[in-house]
Amino acid sequence: MGTGAKAVDAGAALEWVHEGGSLPWRQALSAARDAGRPLLLRRHDVQLDVSCRQRLLRCAASAQVASVTPLAILGGLRLLPRALLAEAAAQLEERPLALERPDGDCLLLSAAAVARLDSTAASLEEALAALTRQGMQHLLLSSAVACGRWGSDQQDLAVAGRLALAFRALRQSPLPVVLQVSHALGGGVERHVRELQECLVGRAWTLVLRPQPDEAVVQLSVGGEHLCFEWPRQAGLLEALLRGVGLGQVHVQHVAGYPAAFWPWLLALGAPLDLTLHDYCIVGGSPTLADRRGYYRAPAPGVVHELADPLLASSLRQLAGVARRCIVPSEDMRRRLAGLLPGLDLQVRPHPDHERIGVYPQPCVAPLDGPLRVMCLGALGREKGVEELRRVAALARRRGAPLQFSLLGSAHVAPGGAVTELGRYADAELPALLAAQRPHLLWFPVRWPETWSYTLSAALEAGVPVLACDLGAFAERMHGRPLSWLQAPGSSTEQWLQRLLQVGEHLRSASVREAWVQTPPRLFYQAEYLAPQVVPTLPALPPVQAWAACCAASPGRPSWRRRLLGVLLALRRRPLLGALLRCVPYNLQRRAKRLFSSAPMP
Repeated sequence: MGTGAKAVDAGAALEWVHEGGSLPWRQALSAARDAGRPLLLRRHDVQLDVSCRQRLLRCAASAQVASVTPLAILGGLRLLPRALLAEAAAQLEERPLALERPDGDCLLLSAAAVARLDSTAASLEEALAALTRQGMQHLLLSSAVACGRWGSDQQDLAVAGRLALAFRALRQSPLPVVLQVSHALGGGVERHVRELQECLVGRAWTLVLRPQPDEAVVQLSVGGEHLCFEWPRQAGLLEALLRGVGLGQVHVQHVAGYPAAFWPWLLALGAPLDLTLHDYCIVGGSPTLADRRGYYRAPAPGVVHELADPLLASSLRQLAGVARRCIVPSEDMRRRLAGLLPGLDLQVRPHPDHERIGVYPQPCVAPLDGPLRVMCLGALGREKGVEELRRVAALARRRGAPLQFSLLGSAHVAPGGAVTELGRYADAELPALLAAQRPHLLWFPVRWPETWSYTLSAALEAGVPVLACDLGAFAERMHGRPLSWLQAPGSSTEQWLQRLLQVGEHLRSASVREAWVQTPPRLFYQAEYLAPQVVPTLPALPPVQAWAACCAASPGRPSWRRRLLGVLLALRRRPLLGALLRCVPYNLQRRAKRLFSSAPMP
């Protein structure tokens, strides 16, 4: 048998523990036949408690059952404690599901199967398939939970079972349940949602609600698994689930993608509600307040912004009026909004990544024995400075300036031949990529007042010198930081180039003498975020049959509009088409794009 395999007396069944890989099933089968007992095959890192074994044995008692597989800890179950899962599983009905191909990493072979299994078959899978042809069944039992992860393909059958178990466990847990309401557009909002989930691990359970593009559907996510509800037809079912798990707090991260009627429904749930403003949509529906040229221009009081979306603005103002806390991530954002909407009561709370990092490292200069390596980060659109990057890099090349430009991320138009494109990245990869590329300077030539900037967080955490436009949160976040510079908004290509050359000369002779004195962040999300919990009598959860079909409603391929938009965006990066499109006013480009999708330009 495999290394470390052993037989264990498990009472009514013979248990055979193995290391995975090539399973020594014939030896295990022979031992079970000699003992005249069912056979439990288990990989060494999969754990089953007594109740799980008992449920498997009861299910395998029928002469027509060949094997029974327990539920694996996947998806929404991964963060739930074993004791809580076992307690919840004990209350579920034993309703097995038919399984086409069981997995030897964890399954119970019934006594009937042990007696009839062909030990001369080429593999266990072939022998089990022969039993299927003889009319015997392979079952997956959702009410029997094994603590381990295996067989993702076969376990997909039990998504509804895992979610039913997760909902019951949340209902019984003493920890509060927080619902985050977000959009489905990715970016910094999605990262904030993810980091807040991580921050709350061990203190609260988090569910996430997102609208689905191009459909009247909202998606509820539990761990890595989803339920999709038609809106408004299934709004009552979604409400029953949220009330049944004991919803204790709602946090709206964004309103894009939801119909206007969604917000009165959300408020009627009666849970304490927080609202975080990640952009300036509350002013007039424009996230950046950029004009048709892509430059920031705050509207005068009472004047409708030229790129306004009234539905977004009205939804946000409705929520801001009733939220117990209206949160913004930076003081700069608070000041701007206070000038535009004086009635807002705003609280400045930096994002959780600052609490996680605490105090940023002191900046340092990579050895500079050649051209200055200047890097831009992230997904660059017009407001993020892609045109500044393209123009300044081209001018520097024409003049032979000692500067090398690169983009780690993506751009909605080609940044030109003077810029080395290093490709997209996942957030988790960024620290290692920065360490490998060793840029001398990270450059943020933005045109709008960033409210936080996760790419700036990466720069500060990496200790790389920074040059940024003096707009938004950059000044306050870099206050007092050595080897950090701000440039006036609206600077010309020539002014940016001269500033980069000045920074390069400074870095060639720089030695960091002064320390960056920082005040540790207030631990708002770690210590103050959760609302005081009221322990009400919870209504019953809706039966699994009422919502099981929602598991299969998860969105598949993007709609034809989004696929066509992807093709058009790729064509726009062609040099000739890109040059022609740059002549089209930016507001017209945005309006044309919104005919296909409301997602931001990549």
